[in-house]
Amino acid sequence: MTAPWQPTGEQLLCRDLQHSWSPYTARREGDGFLRTLICTRCKSEKYQRLDRDGYIVSTRMSYPVGYLRRDEGRLTSSDRAELRIKNLSS
Repeated sequence: MTAPWQPTGEQLLCRDLQHSWSPYTARREGDGFLRTLICTRCKSEKYQRLDRDGYIVSTRMSYPVGYLRRDEGRLTSSDRAELRIKNLSS
């Protein structure tokens, strides 16, 4: 049995408003770059591989515990509407 989804207030805000990314690290890797961004609210991490001209080649995400809804898939538009109302009353 899967535990109920219990995100933090910050995680709910990110689900509603999207992440607030801040640069964390950047380094050369091969012919391009690898940069890491961290969300200032929920602490999710985004890893982006850039080519030498700065175009994004790939992106990978890492989420903190509680952010993802295990075995329930993506949020629907109804789920997001419910989050917005919940965030308005917080």
